[in-house]
Amino acid sequence: MNRIVFSSDATPLYAWFLPLTAAMWQSVGKRAPLVLLVGTEEEWRRDRAVILDALLETGAAPVYVPAIDGWRTDAVAQLARLCAYLLPGVAPDDDLQTVDVDAWPLQSEAFAPRARDLSVMRPGEWGLIPIGYIWGRAAAWRELMGLTATTIEAALLEIGGAAPGWGHDESVAPRQFGRFPADRVEIIERPHNCRGTRLDRDGWPRHPIPLTGYIDAHLLRPGWTDENWPRLRWVLERLLPPERMAWADAYRARYLETCGG
Repeated sequence: MNRIVFSSDATPLYAWFLPLTAAMWQSVGKRAPLVLLVGTEEEWRRDRAVILDALLETGAAPVYVPAIDGWRTDAVAQLARLCAYLLPGVAPDDDLQTVDVDAWPLQSEAFAPRARDLSVMRPGEWGLIPIGYIWGRAAAWRELMGLTATTIEAALLEIGGAAPGWGHDESVAPRQFGRFPADRVEIIERPHNCRGTRLDRDGWPRHPIPLTGYIDAHLLRPGWTDENWPRLRWVLERLLPPERMAWADAYRARYLETCGG
C-alpha cells in the first residue's frame, strides 16, 4: 500500500488542515493517509471535534500518539513521522512517504513510489534533510532508523534524547542517512527555494495563476480566514471532485460556526 504520513498536535494553525490534506493526498497524490495526532482521542474529541469529525469523514483512521512529559507537542508530531513503520497494520512492503500537514500535492506523478529503497526530495541549497518529503518501503525505514524500540512513544525517547525543540526532526534525518548506504538513496534536487515548482505561502499570488509546473503547495495560514480561504479554495476547486468541494466548504463553515475565526 502507498501511504502518506503526516501529523499534528492540536494547534489549530496546523490541525485545521488535517482533513483537507487527507482529501488532497487521496485525490491527487493517490496515497492513503496515515495520520498521527498528538494526544488522546478523548482530548481531540473534547477540544477539536470539528476537525476530527471532518478527518474521519475522509476515511482516515488517525493514530493517537501520547504527549511526552517535558517535550513540546509539535516536536512529538514532527518526530513521530519518522517512526510510522512501527504502527500496527503497516506491512514491510508498504511505501511510506512523509509530508508536512500544511503541504498539498498538485500533481500525482511527482510523488509516485520510486525505485530506490529510500528517496528524498529537497531544495538544492538545503543542507538539512526536511522530513517532507522522504519516501520508501517500511522495511527500509526500519533499517534507516536502526532503533530497538517497538512503539512510537519508545522510539521518540530513543531518538529524541532530552526534550527536543522545533525542527529537531531535520537534524535526526541527516544523522540517520549518514549511516545508510548511499547507493540505496535517491536525492531529488529541487530549484533554489523550490522556485517554479512550489506554490509557496511566502510568494502566493493575489490572483489565480495556472498550476502547470507546480508539484506542491506550501499553504497559507491560517487557512480558514476570509483572506486566505478563497485562495486555498481556488486550488482545491481545480483538483478535488465537486462532492469533495461541497464537503470542504461545509467543513470550513462548521469550523467558523463552532470555533470562530
